[in-house]
Amino acid sequence: MALSPRRVLPALALCALLCAAAYPPKPESPGDAASPEEIAQ
Repeated sequence: MALSPRRVLPALALCALLCAAAYPPKPESPGDAASPEEIAQ
């Protein structure tokens, strides 16, 4: 059974979306004038 591009591309796109949604976005880094308490968070 050959894998057709019509089935492979949506499957790859779905896997990519699931992997991207599994990880939370990277928190913003504090600025240069941040206090040590803010950097520790």
